[in-house]
Amino acid sequence: MPVQLLRPEIPRTRPLCIAHRGASGELPQNTLPAIERALGNDHADMVEFDVQVTRDGIPVVFHDDELKFLTNGSGKINDYTYAQLKQLDAGYHFDPEKNGSFPCRDRGFSIPLLDEVLSSFPQSAFLVEIKDKKPELIQKTLQLLKTRVRRAPLFIISLEEVTCRQIIRHLPGHAQNAFSPSDTFKAYVQFKLGIPLSPQYPKIASLPVSKWKIPLTTPAWIHFLHTNGIHVFYWTINDPEQMKTLLRNGADGIMTDFPGRLNEILNQTKSV
Repeated sequence: MPVQLLRPEIPRTRPLCIAHRGASGELPQNTLPAIERALGNDHADMVEFDVQVTRDGIPVVFHDDELKFLTNGSGKINDYTYAQLKQLDAGYHFDPEKNGSFPCRDRGFSIPLLDEVLSSFPQSAFLVEIKDKKPELIQKTLQLLKTRVRRAPLFIISLEEVTCRQIIRHLPGHAQNAFSPSDTFKAYVQFKLGIPLSPQYPKIASLPVSKWKIPLTTPAWIHFLHTNGIHVFYWTINDPEQMKTLLRNGADGIMTDFPGRLNEILNQTKSV
């Protein structure tokens, strides 16, 4: 019998520090060490990561469709079995100083299984973005998420309309999905017209700072979403001054490659 996921609730004691693909400014993104650093040294409240599915139907934590930008492999991730992907170097192109030093090459960084991440950090909150568009691949990810014991909140998001619909259909009451791009557009139109949102809207708005040349960070817009019961997260914010502005404007959470940097600002804000 499937084990039910905890219904996700967002703590409101302070805005959330959300690690983007782990501490991806410090270590290769979406790897176990990057996630471990974010939750350990950097004290992130939640880690965001991405999920793809291999050729043999196994969900793995990886962002790009293509392998060549992050690993020493080439081709699409769906063309490889997990056994083949496990042999690739997930730290091959990591170059935080942009000087060609590649400090994580041949250091054992690999593409982790989704199951491996969930079981390694059962008490940690995750924001999971499903990248696949094919219904059968989405279903494999949702089925795994549905059958794993969690002792912390789990949020599932996608920028794909078809994936959002599957999340709603297959995980009702178990996980929350975030605004799709069309949700954001419709909500902004209603904001400008002064029309309240339907209760059926997702309760998380995971937003860029602007879209369609429209700024999405104003206090009035954030207040509108709050009055409709919606939590507002922003991605991907690495500049300290921009972090401070978003916090002043009322953001509920900020996604960053440098969770330690954001936590310093949150701690300073709390002590003032």
